[in-house]
Amino acid sequence: MIPLRRFGGAVAVATVVGLVGTLPAPPASATAAPPLAEQADPAVDIRGLEQTAWVTREGTWALRLAVTGAPAGSTVTADVHPRVADRSAYYDSFYGLFEDDSPSLPASLPEVDVDDEAERLPDGSRSVSLAVSLRQDPPDETRPGWRFFTDGLRPGVYPVDIRVLDPDGVELRRLIVHITRVPSGDEEGAGDMPVLVAPVISLGAEPTIEPDGDADPDPALARQIDDLTAGLAMGGPLPFTLVPRPESVEALARDEEAAESLEALQRVARARQVVDGPYVEVPVGAWVDQGLTEELTRQRDRGNGILTEQLGHADSSTWDGRSDFTPAAAVALWPVGVRRTILAPGALGPEPVTGPVTIAAGTARTMQAVVVDASLDAALTRHRDPVFNVSGLAAELALLATATDGAQGVVIAPTEDWLADPSNIALLSGVLRDEDAPVEPATVAELLETVPAGGLRELATTISPDLDDHPERLGLARARLSSYASMVGSGTAEVGALDQRLLISGSMALTPRERSAYVERVLVVTEERFQAVGSPEPRQTVTLTSSDGDVPLTLENDLDVPATVTVDLSSNSRVEIRQFSRTQILQPGTNQLSIPVHTRAPGDSTIVITVRSTDGAVDIDEIRYTVRSTAVPGIGVVLTAGAVLFLLVWWARHWLRDRRARGGGGDGGGGDDPDAPEPTPESPHGATVPADPELVST
Repeated sequence: MIPLRRFGGAVAVATVVGLVGTLPAPPASATAAPPLAEQADPAVDIRGLEQTAWVTREGTWALRLAVTGAPAGSTVTADVHPRVADRSAYYDSFYGLFEDDSPSLPASLPEVDVDDEAERLPDGSRSVSLAVSLRQDPPDETRPGWRFFTDGLRPGVYPVDIRVLDPDGVELRRLIVHITRVPSGDEEGAGDMPVLVAPVISLGAEPTIEPDGDADPDPALARQIDDLTAGLAMGGPLPFTLVPRPESVEALARDEEAAESLEALQRVARARQVVDGPYVEVPVGAWVDQGLTEELTRQRDRGNGILTEQLGHADSSTWDGRSDFTPAAAVALWPVGVRRTILAPGALGPEPVTGPVTIAAGTARTMQAVVVDASLDAALTRHRDPVFNVSGLAAELALLATATDGAQGVVIAPTEDWLADPSNIALLSGVLRDEDAPVEPATVAELLETVPAGGLRELATTISPDLDDHPERLGLARARLSSYASMVGSGTAEVGALDQRLLISGSMALTPRERSAYVERVLVVTEERFQAVGSPEPRQTVTLTSSDGDVPLTLENDLDVPATVTVDLSSNSRVEIRQFSRTQILQPGTNQLSIPVHTRAPGDSTIVITVRSTDGAVDIDEIRYTVRSTAVPGIGVVLTAGAVLFLLVWWARHWLRDRRARGGGGDGGGGDDPDAPEPTPESPHGATVPADPELVST
């Protein structure tokens, strides 16, 4: 744990890690000045051990350094320069450009002999202490590195130019730090409302589910949580706004080895604002432009559900708009309850924006917005030393507090690398929570509730990322998955897994090829599932010997779960399909169905059977049955019976008449035999004479 000490009533920020090195990029007003890092001897290094963040009217500013690599006989000198006028002059001071409007400054501190007057530390470096005391009753004796300003210093920020010199006076290393003198007691500005500082801390890792469904645990989030909780344990409770990535939190809950990290995250989130958001980070502006608002809703619903389940609560009225937030995005998010947003630096134009503003969200609709302060973010990483960084942040905040009147608020968003050092959180907590600080930590929600929003501002024009054919392919995959879900149920594990892959495909962390891999995999899997349902014989012939009968239908379900399908039937006019349920639940394996039919005439008829998904969007299979009927319908029987009866009557009459003709005449030799043929008269020429036409049967 890092000890936090008080010097003259102000908290001194301290750490035992980090190295001083790179300086900030020169501001526009100081481009001609060479960066001080270029003048440094790489063999000599300076680390910050402690530095007072805020100095009151009779307080003491103290700085403890660890000097490494200085040759024997080296000394450390320090000069206090006049206070800077504003933040621009503050940036200039890092490059040796100081104000010269004070007759009493610069003032030098007594030099410190590195060999004789510096404490040797266990790592071999030398501990050098520098101090500026504003006490009115200085002691009689002097101390190396200590200077008493009995006339005090006015509130403001004063550069301190520190040099490490070799025995010949050659500069080996140079460092610029600052004394931040704040109003106290009855001084003007002491009772002003503090500047609210809202840290926004994002936690997350890259997607952990591969396109094929394999899980690839990423320990990044667990490490982030462990670093964050360690820093909070050292520095005390710190209000901030937490923006966790839902997919990463879900992966954390899935990993049994990360159970302790999840519990720690739950403790951190319990008393803080937790902002919900999409399941993965998506380019919201581009999505809205491409008509993916429904997909954005799915992303947000999944994200909110995960955060609420795992962390207990999630603020759905605030949106993290630091990525591709456009006017169209604001219009799309307002109807779903978003009323405030966190914007990236430059979102409202190149000019710095301090405090809340108002942005349009459609006709007669507005949102509150806060812009992350890029300069304050830079202060957190200006050096490679946490002590100097957080002290620099305090100096900038003090300048901001005196720049304008009234309630003020700023948002800072530390980087992932910054969060990786627990001492950074500890130091930030100590500085923001100090009783002498003219600032106060808050959440974004508290800031927006306390600080009035400024006038209406317009979002700057931005170029949204190119989505290629992702919207079209995603829409197709989403439709196919919806059809599959209508068959097997949306609550099945496989449907949930496929839905998850479509959500992940929208991640901005993926390349276009990786994004496509997720979508195409869902298309392949759903097609395989559709092909697992259908008939083993798509063409069959069924013979019916009766007008009414059943056509057998065999459908296979090779899935592991029941599948609900729609069976549509069509036929020609020779066959009528009787009552048949279109919706069929197919159990895994072979399913035998019967289709009742009625044939109107003998012969061949065709029945087309189409198996579809329940939503009717996908034709799963088509079966053609030829129904061959050998049965004679009722009218045919009547006609046939009538024809047979007619033939029987005709034959009977013909037989009777023929019999009468044989038994009606003849000579004496013929007798009265009724079966004897009747003689036929002959013509005079011996030809047979026809009988009377009226006696001939027809």
